[in-house]
Amino acid sequence: MIAVTETLRNRIRFGQNLRHKLKRSDQSLWKTSLRKHDPVEIIFATNRDRIPELVPIKMARMAVSPFGYFRGNVPVMAADLATLPRTGIEVQICGDAHVRNLGAFAALDGRMIFDLNDFDETIRGPWEWDLKRLVTSLVLAGRQAHHSDNSCRDAVLTCVETYRAKALELLTEVKPVIETRAKVNLDDWVASVIAQTPIGRNIA
Repeated sequence: MIAVTETLRNRIRFGQNLRHKLKRSDQSLWKTSLRKHDPVEIIFATNRDRIPELVPIKMARMAVSPFGYFRGNVPVMAADLATLPRTGIEVQICGDAHVRNLGAFAALDGRMIFDLNDFDETIRGPWEWDLKRLVTSLVLAGRQAHHSDNSCRDAVLTCVETYRAKALELLTEVKPVIETRAKVNLDDWVASVIAQTPIGRNIA
């Protein structure tokens, strides 16, 4: 790891050196042969700690669709992700980053912001895990909404490209202490969208 107080140049060099340990293309590797766990056993194990009367309801919701199963079974994906290559950079991850756990809510100052809104599964872990779970959810939610695989792929590419660009922006322009507070201000976003419409341009 490298301290966030290090200079920008040192942090960039640290990231570039990690590519000798793990190429960016290695992040796409997936081998089922590495899976040493039984997903069903993981489900049984996690259900032992749940309220018994609610387990059938949860199982029924998971059985509705692949996306439903995905949303309700974080431990299975976590076990799979643990078998994959990673850079070794750990952060406080959401643990259950998917499209239905993103939403708008009021900040303390009254502004509407768009951010993660579910931290039941938060834990210190590899940064890659949140991103991989998020883009997987884009594919499953897209398929459930009857979008083509090409559209789902485009959504994934847009997501990771935006993630990379935003990470670079925060790295180069924002102090490390402020990065953890970065959010999407919906008021500003809505205003920018309106400004691009004919009515918004006339008002301006």
